[in-house]
Amino acid sequence: MRIYILLFLYILCSCIALSQQEELDAIIKSGLVTTLEKLQAQHYPMIEISSENAAFFFDKAFTMMNDNNDFSKLQKIISDDPFSNETQKDLLEYIEKNKLPLEEIYKGTQKNFCRFKINFTFGYSTVLPPFIKMMKSLVLLQSKAILHIAKKEKQEAIDATVAMLKLARFHYEIPCLISPMIAIRMQSTALSTMEILIGRLSLDQKDISVLKVALEDLEKVQSLEKSFTGEMCMGIEIFERLLAGKSAPEISMGKAGLWWYRITGGFGKEYRKYLTIMHDVIKLTKLPLKKRVSELPKLEASLQEISSSSYHICSMLIPALNATVKTELEAILKSKAALLSLAVESYRIENASLPEKLQDIIPKYLTEIPQDPYSGNDFAYQKEENGYRIYSFGPDKQDNHGKSKQEAAYKQSNWDIPFAVKK
Repeated sequence: MRIYILLFLYILCSCIALSQQEELDAIIKSGLVTTLEKLQAQHYPMIEISSENAAFFFDKAFTMMNDNNDFSKLQKIISDDPFSNETQKDLLEYIEKNKLPLEEIYKGTQKNFCRFKINFTFGYSTVLPPFIKMMKSLVLLQSKAILHIAKKEKQEAIDATVAMLKLARFHYEIPCLISPMIAIRMQSTALSTMEILIGRLSLDQKDISVLKVALEDLEKVQSLEKSFTGEMCMGIEIFERLLAGKSAPEISMGKAGLWWYRITGGFGKEYRKYLTIMHDVIKLTKLPLKKRVSELPKLEASLQEISSSSYHICSMLIPALNATVKTELEAILKSKAALLSLAVESYRIENASLPEKLQDIIPKYLTEIPQDPYSGNDFAYQKEENGYRIYSFGPDKQDNHGKSKQEAAYKQSNWDIPFAVKK
């Protein structure tokens, strides 16, 4: 009887292993890398850091900074009242205190290429750039932009805003999940600053063009495909290590428990599930936005299955993918609304008035109006007494008249994704 049980378990494990290898082969056939070595070689090759590399200047700036999160309060007062005398005084003091690192950060953002010295072959133990210091760099650039806006120093304000967008672009190119999440936060801060800049300063067509190019450059790299691929390679490395009988500090499972889990088929079942979900989410990032929105419920169902079933390893390795995809969608749609706003401003410059409707800006100022994947229609445009807002309906697919998530006090619904300009 014992022989039959062992034979059954052997056949079961063999079938599951074959199934898992088929999924791995399908991933490779689709053109994706599956090892950390190939991830490094294809997506983030190791190079010597020279003065042609933005990381050269960022690294210099980081050595001049402390590790304190001393910028959170500053971000809040910028958000609440950026042009009060007290805020302006605080911004000036902060910049003066960090004058030397700011100079290096600014030099870095003038470069078109950034490659930090990151060794991804270490997997989850990979040492990444100090993101606290990167966020401090962002706040320094934002403080600089706000001070220039207050003084009506248009060129300097535009340069600082473009530098913020460049900082976000550099982070989108790092193939691990935390980096684009930082990039999205940077992008959000840059676009909020751009809203203020457009509202308070008189721009000309050249200024519009500079901002447009910076946004379009960001859009070219604005994808989670590379980041999810990096995350998948790290997960595969963990599964392969466990499969070879090696330890993995990231997984809290003893050797005896893991052995039993393997011979009863649970391990192979989890490995295949992990590969399937990560492959599905990478494919999702390549879809047109409307299709991406419609496919999100399937991803959420798969993740719900993991959280409510006995997928012990997957639940430890798979991040909040659905929340990440939604956050990236918000960032993409905010950027598209910002590009529409720049076209509206071009119209305003030539016609000394706002367009009555977005269709008035095509084809002269914009080739076409992008579709809002949540409403299925064009982006909404709402003129107001002292400005306007352009917006996507957001995840609840309802018209909340351009109310932002902040204005809705971060509720689960009843908010849109706007780019709002107040003159």
